[in-house]
Amino acid sequence: MPQYTAGQIDNAIWLISQNIENTPPHHRTRTIYY
Repeated sequence: MPQYTAGQIDNAIWLISQNIENTPPHHRTRTIYY
């Protein structure tokens, strides 16, 4: 299984959510609390 950093996972989730929701990028750092 590939290893990913928390930042990479958050970025991937953010990009997917942007594609689905089509919302402005105002919550990019919402989960950066590691």
